[in-house]
Amino acid sequence: MVRGSEASIFITAGFQSGDSASTRAAMQQLVATLRDNYGITTLNVTDVANGRTLTIDSAAP
Repeated sequence: MVRGSEASIFITAGFQSGDSASTRAAMQQLVATLRDNYGITTLNVTDVANGRTLTIDSAAP
């Protein structure tokens, strides 16, 4: 169990869809699952291929 305001979790996954809206929806669902199970409400996703970090927030329960 991690206690504190921030933790690093490394997940290797390939979100591949035809459009960015579907990819974002899949990531939001992942964060919602993390929220429900572990209390994690925000996920910072590093997009290595494009050199950027995306912040994904879960929808309110």
